[in-house]
Amino acid sequence: VVGGGPTGVELAAELADFAHKDVVMRYGADVADRINIVLVEAMPRILAPFDESLANVARDHLQSRGVDVRTGVAITKVAEGMATFA
Repeated sequence: VVGGGPTGVELAAELADFAHKDVVMRYGADVADRINIVLVEAMPRILAPFDESLANVARDHLQSRGVDVRTGVAITKVAEGMATFA
């Protein structure tokens, strides 16, 4: 997920819930364990316009759900099956 604003954070959280609940229920934990969710934000933290404490709670929640939160990182190239980080 590119962008750590409200939409990107919500999408990452929903994808994590989908992976941990629906995918496990329908296809099993072996399939769910192969799903990697990465949230990339170029700014130093997610939810930059919001209070830092709220951003920290959101980051901690995402990480507790298995989302790899990367801040201070930009995407420079996207191709089939890969993304290049700067």
